[in-house]
Amino acid sequence: MNLHSETCASGDHTLDATKIAIKEITKEDADEYFVVLLSDANIAQYGIEPRDLQALLDMDERVNVFILFIGTMGRQAELLRSELPNDKVFVTLDTSDIPKVLKRVFLSSILKQA
Repeated sequence: MNLHSETCASGDHTLDATKIAIKEITKEDADEYFVVLLSDANIAQYGIEPRDLQALLDMDERVNVFILFIGTMGRQAELLRSELPNDKVFVTLDTSDIPKVLKRVFLSSILKQA
């Protein structure tokens, strides 16, 4: 992994990768669609703003898009979360909490249908 990361071009592909995921997931017929974006929240340095993330959340109404910030520099993750819908954006700096957050994400979808 270290060698791989040394040879990768710098930059952030968060937006492009998520757009592709949203488009690709809907190519197959399904009852529900989920895309979970995992990010370290250090995206401002690449010119990504909360409105860009909001556009991903709103890109396709058929797709349940969630953002999970799993790292941060300072308060970046909390600041981003404060500008986006609380039910779509989560911050967990302890990786052991990721399964709990994902459970919450999937349960929220079930509760919306009820």
